[in-house]
Amino acid sequence: MSDAMGSWDDAKIIDPDVQAGGISILKGLLDRLLALVTGIIIASMPTVANSIKVSPVGGTKAVTTSGTAVPLVATATDAQSIFVQAKTGNTGAIYLGDSAVDKASSKQITLLQSQAVTFGQDGGYKLDVNEFYIDADNNNDGVDFVYMA
Repeated sequence: MSDAMGSWDDAKIIDPDVQAGGISILKGLLDRLLALVTGIIIASMPTVANSIKVSPVGGTKAVTTSGTAVPLVATATDAQSIFVQAKTGNTGAIYLGDSAVDKASSKQITLLQSQAVTFGQDGGYKLDVNEFYIDADNNNDGVDFVYMA
């Protein structure tokens, strides 16, 4: 039998001690390589079992007194993303921003009936739902919202 390297008939018998030493060295190198590759794969490709679970949480918020900023939630609440939609039954605009939001300034996003906005963070950052406030043109107008926690 022959191949590009020559024929099997040309093969030489190698001293078993030399062969065992070479195999031992190769095995050690392969073990090191496997350890490096395994570490890289685990670090760069998380599995579903190792992922952090997130769940959608929904809510609704109304402005009882127009001109008064109201937080979406009462306490600090970490989230990866937030979806906010003005209620379809609103009679005026909703203003979405931080604690300084008010209908007279330009420090906000204005949402009319059924209009929506989504905020999301990647790269290890997080949002705090408690830092999102609304105000309204009219008493009792509000929003529906969903965030991923």
